[in-house]
Amino acid sequence: MNELLKSKEFRFVVDYFKTMDFTNKEVYANWLAQTYYFVSHSVRLSALGAARLPVDSAVGKRMVAHTIEEKGHHTVAEKDIENLGLRLADFPAFGVTNAFYQSQYYKVMFEHPYHLLGQIFMLEAFSVEMGPWMYDIVKNAHGDKACRFVKIHAMEDIDHVEKALAAIQSFPAENQTGTAENFYQACEMYYGILKNINEASYREISAVA
Repeated sequence: MNELLKSKEFRFVVDYFKTMDFTNKEVYANWLAQTYYFVSHSVRLSALGAARLPVDSAVGKRMVAHTIEEKGHHTVAEKDIENLGLRLADFPAFGVTNAFYQSQYYKVMFEHPYHLLGQIFMLEAFSVEMGPWMYDIVKNAHGDKACRFVKIHAMEDIDHVEKALAAIQSFPAENQTGTAENFYQACEMYYGILKNINEASYREISAVA
């Protein structure tokens, strides 16, 4: 499963992310907003996944722990937007943003709760790799009060990624396959979110010009 982080799908999203101009307030605020929309479902998805597993399941216990870790994070993103002098309502959810979290309910309910870890692993690994880079940029551009969400995830313990990887490697082969498929789906859909953010910013600049 280490090959997931070396995959062309994951590396493509990382490389695209690095091209984004997070010194632009609109780009950064829109990223926070889209993140708010899917992170606000993290607790519910983890809780749902845990509820559908045996009470003593190690993976279920990890999902419960993830539920506690993610509690209230969406409100931090919203507060950062407000500290930029903007409003969450200024940045509606994209269709792909809604699909990003909505698809996970399907994974949990109609595939297997284990498969949820594909998206969780992708996002946590992404935070570990890109969080410190992004934090330096947004802190210098927008001030510390407007980047608490990024700071929290920039300091994400790499142990979280290692534990998620160990859990995935413990799955039966068919569930490892389902989890990997969800990881690659998460890469594709997250790229779609980032691309929409860039295109929205371009349209706004064109309209002003």
